[in-house]
Amino acid sequence: MKKSGILLILVFVLFSTLLLGNEYGNMYDISTTSATIGTAWAKVGDYEGSTVSSANIVYTAADDRLTVNSAGTYLIRYSVSFTGSAITWQTAVAVGDGTAATNTKYGIMDRHIGDAADVGNASGTALVSISSGEYVYLVAIANAASSSFTIEYAQLTIVKAEQLSSPYYADIAMVDQTTNLSDASTYYQIQGFNTTNADFTESTSDGWNLDGAYIKAYGSDVGGTYLAIASVSFSGQDDGEYYFALSKDASTPLAGTQFGRVINFKGTLDIGNAVSCGIITIVEDDQISLIAEVTNAETGNMKVERGNLTLIKLNGTSSSAPYAGMYLTNNTASSTSISSAGWSKVSYFGGSTQLSDWQYQNTQTLHPINLTAGKYLMNYCATTTLEGTESANVQFTSLFTLLVNGSEKADITMERFLDKKTIGNYDYGSVSGSSIISIEGVSDDVEFAIKTNDATSYDLEIKECNIAIVRIWTKGDGTLPVTLSSFTAQYIENTPTLCWTTQSETSNAGWNIYRGDTNEALSNEEAYLLNLSLGLIPGAGSTSEPTDYSFEDVFPVYAGNTYFYWLESVDYSGESEIYGPISLTIPEDEWQNPNSPEIPKPYGLHQNYPNPFNPSTEISFMMKENCIAELSIYNIKGQKIKILFTNESIPRDELIIS
Repeated sequence: MKKSGILLILVFVLFSTLLLGNEYGNMYDISTTSATIGTAWAKVGDYEGSTVSSANIVYTAADDRLTVNSAGTYLIRYSVSFTGSAITWQTAVAVGDGTAATNTKYGIMDRHIGDAADVGNASGTALVSISSGEYVYLVAIANAASSSFTIEYAQLTIVKAEQLSSPYYADIAMVDQTTNLSDASTYYQIQGFNTTNADFTESTSDGWNLDGAYIKAYGSDVGGTYLAIASVSFSGQDDGEYYFALSKDASTPLAGTQFGRVINFKGTLDIGNAVSCGIITIVEDDQISLIAEVTNAETGNMKVERGNLTLIKLNGTSSSAPYAGMYLTNNTASSTSISSAGWSKVSYFGGSTQLSDWQYQNTQTLHPINLTAGKYLMNYCATTTLEGTESANVQFTSLFTLLVNGSEKADITMERFLDKKTIGNYDYGSVSGSSIISIEGVSDDVEFAIKTNDATSYDLEIKECNIAIVRIWTKGDGTLPVTLSSFTAQYIENTPTLCWTTQSETSNAGWNIYRGDTNEALSNEEAYLLNLSLGLIPGAGSTSEPTDYSFEDVFPVYAGNTYFYWLESVDYSGESEIYGPISLTIPEDEWQNPNSPEIPKPYGLHQNYPNPFNPSTEISFMMKENCIAELSIYNIKGQKIKILFTNESIPRDELIIS
């Protein structure tokens, strides 16, 4: 395309000191994968796909593992839905040379499988120092020899933790800690975070101090917004309805961190896994602890078999990064009808936690705005149960996922089994998923959805649910494209008029309009900028509301000719996107009534066309009456550079000079 100058836009940007870096990878298993496992750790999974950032993170399908070629501290997150022998299982992530029996295990979680129909969900998180060349993979172990283990769904995600300034994070754990929940519906602080167990290694940065009951933030720089992930494997009283949360005062739950599960004995034992993910604000001297309650009459001892708490800083006090969270807490009034026909959205979230460059809409949607394009670490966790008063035993499985732009993201889908035994004797299940997902445009809304593969439809209650999404890699400058809903051209009152409408814009500085004589004129650099003398047509900046525009083409047109138009959106960084072409054919002159009054034409010097030009252009003008005239060309400094003619006799009609 031909332009007479360059539009230079300067933007001053403060880059946030993000903790989550540009090295990431995940792999996922969405098909049934079976293995026979004994009392030694073994690698599990047969993964269908992956997302990796570069050659520094390599997915090897044949070996079902990720290879890390960039040493550093990594956030590791896994979730697995599995069936198997009716015994107690442990799942974890192994890091090392690929020898499952001896490699170090992280995020170990216990889960008891009650019977052949039980589909358990286990999830763990850890911050791990990984050396270049080490492998990362999912492992499991049984407490009995030759046990059947079948993965229904699995996800393993790693993200490198790095920051331009000091990183702030904490990763702590507990093993075999019993808390007496003596009063119903009262939160108790869970004691026993420690670093003495061989399965766990404390991983805290400067700014955190570990106590047995909490971790304390100290120093003003530690303050900011954090991604918080907590996982517990626990046992308790049969039919006990248990809830957990993070707290700053040892008794009050932080919004968006609650999670829970019912202990449902099948025989004599149930060890359940429950997970929370949320985005919270932390300031100096905050004491973050894990609290628990039982909400029914099944009071008494509750034992955390294994638990971990991971905090990872997203930003500081003067910088920002795209992230968002929404939550549902203590729901008793709403349910979602599910079937095998398709995904049903959960539409009764209670609110949002932290939002940066995202909007919370319609009690069900996280909507991207502003500079949000890129790869996201996405986490969800939910506590769910069956609504209704059936007297018979009801067993069924349900699937959970995140929808992006209305479509399922299979690499974050998980499965959970529920067993409602009798009236008033409910099974509350906990499920969690994690993956790396792209956000490309303003239509990429994030929503939580469920369905069942059973022939019967159900009404499912989501009792608790937390969604937490954090950008870990920026696409370009993060700009989401303009959403153009219409672009038309009409011939109105002898003037070509262009109209266009956007449904949303992000950092849109403005528009350019080009015209050509063929539909390939722009690509052949034969199109002309119509708004050169006007400058950039102002855009709406960043908005999620519709915006209407119009532009009149004042350059000469000729009856019967067809002209082609293009729109160019230009953002604040100078990046552009082209829309079009559309075409407009100028109508032939219509029959004129000889008795109609003459409509006077505007007189004076008109804009030359094309402009810019090479090698020729046309200059048109119309005089009010016959006269003697001179036509000269001046530069932008007001200096005369050429006389086209002088002392010429000019008629009153329009004159065009080439």
